[in-house]
Amino acid sequence: MSTPLLLNRELFITRNQQVNRMEPKVFIIIPTWDEREILQQCLDSLERTDYSNFEVVVVDNGSEDGSASMVEEQFPDTFVIENDENRGFAVANNQGFRFAMDKGADYVLMLNNDTRIIDEEWLSTIVSVGESNDEIGVVGCKIVEPDGSVHYDGRYFPRGTIFPVLRRFYQYNRYEDANPETLEYVDDVVGALFLIKSDVIEEIGGLDEAYSPIYYEESDYCVRVWNAEYRVAYTDETSVEHSRGETSKKIDSAKMESLSQINRTRFITKNYPMLWVLFSIPGVMLKPVLILFARNCGDDSLLLVDSPISLFYCIVNTYITIFQLYINSILRRTDRDDIKTLTK
Repeated sequence: MSTPLLLNRELFITRNQQVNRMEPKVFIIIPTWDEREILQQCLDSLERTDYSNFEVVVVDNGSEDGSASMVEEQFPDTFVIENDENRGFAVANNQGFRFAMDKGADYVLMLNNDTRIIDEEWLSTIVSVGESNDEIGVVGCKIVEPDGSVHYDGRYFPRGTIFPVLRRFYQYNRYEDANPETLEYVDDVVGALFLIKSDVIEEIGGLDEAYSPIYYEESDYCVRVWNAEYRVAYTDETSVEHSRGETSKKIDSAKMESLSQINRTRFITKNYPMLWVLFSIPGVMLKPVLILFARNCGDDSLLLVDSPISLFYCIVNTYITIFQLYINSILRRTDRDDIKTLTK
């Protein structure tokens, strides 16, 4: 979708120095659901941030472990939005977006509750990237595992290609080998840390809630950012630690895989050219069948499902939804926003 473009490092540093003289207002949005201790660790780590002009908004998705009261008691300067039920990642973030925009945010930053701040200059660094070019709409940075290994290091479309031979051209982690110390424009940045300019939110809105409760909402947003003629930037000048799956591990693995497949199909049918939609059918339809036999083949790359009934239900639901999405996409229906394609 996009052509990588390296920026002049000397110019980038100069602009960083200029931006540091005046800090834009940043609202950090943290959705959470029954992860009190993990959330507490995240909020504790934010206090290391060497950036003064930011606020934190926790959106509690119906937690029953006292997460909201913990925030109010231990982090009184943090805003809390409480939901009666788990409304999902996109809805919760959009609630935070609206709150931040009403408060005059210059930037809104999505941050997962299972992240940890390990570099005190993390926020000043990524904000400086956003301020370095008016065309930049979204910024992401390197995401590392607790053991220091790279989780995310730059991403390009297409995601989840069914052709293994193409994966070396469309890596999830573009820079695993090279790790250039520079800023580059990419197609997609991961939602664990996702900085958005307020101008972008005013123009294209929030996350597409059709992806609720989870998966692919940030990738879809990046497509919309590029289509609005903004750019998505990645920098490895800073990094944030991310313990993946702390929330998703509480949900049945078959259901999680079902959600992933459905939203992957939604993302393809909505955003990829029609040829990609047609080519992706075999891979999308085959994945649930592979999961069915995962327990017997011992393949760690596939989810191991312990509940046959849950597995059967989720696979049937996945196939029905995939079928509906593909039919609407092929017929190029335009009365539903969640299945529009970008085919010219």
